[in-house]
Amino acid sequence: MGFKNKVISKLNLLSDWKNISFLGSGHILSALLTLLYGKLISIYILPNDLGVYNLELTGMLLFYSVVINPIIQSYMKELQVANQDKVVHYYSTFLLKIYLFILIASLIYSFCFNHRLYVVLIVLSGISQSSFMFLNSYLNLSFKYKSIAFIQAINPFINLVILNVLIVFFAANSVLLWTNYIFLYFILTLLVLFRLYKLKLLGDINLGKVSKIDKIIMFKSLYKYVRPLLVYTIFGWIVNYADRYIIDYYLNKTEVGYYATGYGLGAKIAIVAAPFNQYLMPIVYKYRKDKVLSSKVNVIIYKYMLLFFVLSLPLCIFLFIFYNQIGILLLSQLYNKSFYIIPVIALAYVFSHTCQFMEVKFYSYGATKYIFYGMLFNFLINLPFNIMLVPSFGMIGAAYATLAGYFVQFCVILYLFNFKYIEIR
Repeated sequence: MGFKNKVISKLNLLSDWKNISFLGSGHILSALLTLLYGKLISIYILPNDLGVYNLELTGMLLFYSVVINPIIQSYMKELQVANQDKVVHYYSTFLLKIYLFILIASLIYSFCFNHRLYVVLIVLSGISQSSFMFLNSYLNLSFKYKSIAFIQAINPFINLVILNVLIVFFAANSVLLWTNYIFLYFILTLLVLFRLYKLKLLGDINLGKVSKIDKIIMFKSLYKYVRPLLVYTIFGWIVNYADRYIIDYYLNKTEVGYYATGYGLGAKIAIVAAPFNQYLMPIVYKYRKDKVLSSKVNVIIYKYMLLFFVLSLPLCIFLFIFYNQIGILLLSQLYNKSFYIIPVIALAYVFSHTCQFMEVKFYSYGATKYIFYGMLFNFLINLPFNIMLVPSFGMIGAAYATLAGYFVQFCVILYLFNFKYIEIR
């Protein structure tokens, strides 16, 4: 019996690594194409134009973070515990109503203030991204690792093709980048729909009417789940993006462009975490569905979290030594002012993505208040440090504020992950 268990364990491990390798290959290809995309941006887009785009993008992401992302997280949780047809119907119609409202509001705003539909362009970008994320979350929970890896790999390829076409025909500015954003997520949304259809996953859904009682029940569940996340997402947006506005206030938009470029390259350390996190997510959600004790989930999360640490920390050391050479290779000399923040942001994102490993359990088991506690401590460190350091030290001050905030968040989440019992309901 012991020998049989060992054989089964080894077969399961091989299966794990096979699935992770599918996801990892997709992310590696995605990373290479994303780096090429960043290289093109650094060649053709001036720092000031990139700064303007990043400030607008952070505004759009505020809406996505506060309104859309908590709804999608709740939707993924409900898929595991409620009737699938009713959940898909309720959440899809709920999001469609939100899209329609903000689209009409943006049209009215553009007409009244003569923005020539520029605001509508930004709104359409948010709608296309959130539509993709809604459908892709359903695919992620289906355990179709090859399809997930394919979507991940083709994403930056499509992005690269669109950018090259637009650069040929249009001026290289923030309008071009927003147009690129819309086309990218519109195509990806169609692609995910096609994959769901080919995998016959759409055929399992019967979008019949949802009774008023079911709507009330699901709204109460949504509200209960989202309530602690709303404040969390606002704090999270401040932690992730307020530094751009602080740099703009004390310095200028050109410095924002430099900072966003260096920040983006440092954040690519997330590529190491992505396949492990993506592999873990449907497993942990299934554990929740099967009512497995949350303490038992810790074991599998720890395994992949430690692997991420072992792989990512040497990369950070490498970046601290060779950040200048890497900046020249992957960006352009035009953005050399941003090179020295790359390794600091990379280390910050190691702590950030380690938190995300642990937060998968909190999301799936509905204990979102613990995620909020971690972000709250990050906020209390990050924002004051940014305000104090940016005026004197510029971009590097913002980078170290980010590192300090994520390190504190990591410590808080690690404590809660290990010592807080989560009741299964």
